[in-house]
Amino acid sequence: MRLHDARSALPAVAILMTVIVTACSSAGSTPSASRSPGSSPSGTASPGGSPAVGGLLLRIAADGGFVPPGFLVTRVPELSIYTDGRAIEPGAVAAIFPGPPVSPLILNRLDAGALDAIRAAARTAGLAGPDRSSTSAPVADAPTTVFSYVDAAGTHILSIYALGFQAGPGAPAEERAVREAAVVLLRTVQGIVGAVPGSTTYAPEAYRIYAQPAEAPATGEPLPNILDWPAGLPALGSLPATKLPPGAGCGAIAGGQLEAFTALLAKATQITRYRDGGRDWTLLIRPLLPDEARTCP
Repeated sequence: MRLHDARSALPAVAILMTVIVTACSSAGSTPSASRSPGSSPSGTASPGGSPAVGGLLLRIAADGGFVPPGFLVTRVPELSIYTDGRAIEPGAVAAIFPGPPVSPLILNRLDAGALDAIRAAARTAGLAGPDRSSTSAPVADAPTTVFSYVDAAGTHILSIYALGFQAGPGAPAEERAVREAAVVLLRTVQGIVGAVPGSTTYAPEAYRIYAQPAEAPATGEPLPNILDWPAGLPALGSLPATKLPPGAGCGAIAGGQLEAFTALLAKATQITRYRDGGRDWTLLIRPLLPDEARTCP
């Protein structure tokens, strides 16, 4: 579900939480010092201290939650807004199996007035000050919604566990106010982005891949197609090991490798096997956004 298609709804991460077993979790609001420019991968700054042209302005993303490791490493932020007016969010995926190898991204263009309105909404929600969080909500294993706002002072973070739920019993009034401000900010941004006419598909300039040796297809499942891994791309068997998902190697595709890789994706699905070095591999693929490092975590 696209974020601007749900103007009056909470984001998909909140919908997911409604099917999670309810439990009790409690903690307080914990302010901390705001980050300095350039100290966070979510934003960049010019030497003078102001956000770089085209740098991140506001991001809304989900962190954690009771989901498979493969979902965690391929999950894209719900919305990323840049100072040049680009607004990038996940696109709709057809309910078919096997689906595409990578989820599409949608690009909208915001004008200066819309960007100013987003800045004003972020300041009203308290994002221009110290980092804040709310971790008290009567639900277990839910994701945390993270708002990242970048201004001349640096990157400011507002983290809300189980957004869409009220704070737990006994939570202080300050924490309840933080949660309410986050909901208002979310709905305000949804309205601004949702009012933009027209959108296009965003073509990523880089991808992160996670490769694992392929296992035998499950009985009764569609048979995967097998594609030869193009020469000139990183050898799948030589990718450095990563902790998540377990047993996978991680690498980045960018620059001169991009053309061959995108041509490969046009022939692939989510269950495609990639033949390289005499064996077959499966891939998890994460498109990288303009401000994200072309490296593995």
